[in-house]
Amino acid sequence: MQMIRKRHKKTKEAIKELLISLVQQNGLGSSVQWNDFQFSAKGYGTTVQGEIFENELHVDISGLFEKRAAQKLQEGWKKLVIKGLV
Repeated sequence: MQMIRKRHKKTKEAIKELLISLVQQNGLGSSVQWNDFQFSAKGYGTTVQGEIFENELHVDISGLFEKRAAQKLQEGWKKLVIKGLV
């Protein structure tokens, strides 16, 4: 299991809106389940679960492609930081 924690400077609501937008842009909107600020998704033998906190995003990734999914998440987060979106 890969555990990822990322700090952010936005509100929980803003981070949730950003994540929803990014997921929809990548055609994965229907695979993500939300419960307030907790989320989960399953696909291709990989499970992603996470929660948005006041200053931090926690994500747990497990399954067949956890390393690749974690790498994609790290790369994507870095791009968001560079753009000043988080």
